[in-house]
Amino acid sequence: MKPSDIGALLFEHENVSEVYVTRFELTDKKETLCAFVVPTASEGLTEKELHEYCAQRMPGNTQEIRIKIIEEIPRNPMGTVERDKLRIYAEQASAKEVA
Repeated sequence: MKPSDIGALLFEHENVSEVYVTRFELTDKKETLCAFVVPTASEGLTEKELHEYCAQRMPGNTQEIRIKIIEEIPRNPMGTVERDKLRIYAEQASAKEVA
């Protein structure tokens, strides 16, 4: 699965306003595909719903994708996505899954 394919699919969801998908090597030393999703409304959209949405439309094991709903994609003053901040979000989500 390519990050761009997953990003395009998630962006088609009616309650998604922005998506950024990338790969990170997280604490388990395994490269993980992480999708960061900004919903159109502050309530209602869940990570489980987005996993089900992907599973219905994409072949393969979409449970391998970590989906994190966030308020906004962090960007620097030049508009570049701040991947270091996204890594922190991904690691926090990973730690919660283990706990």
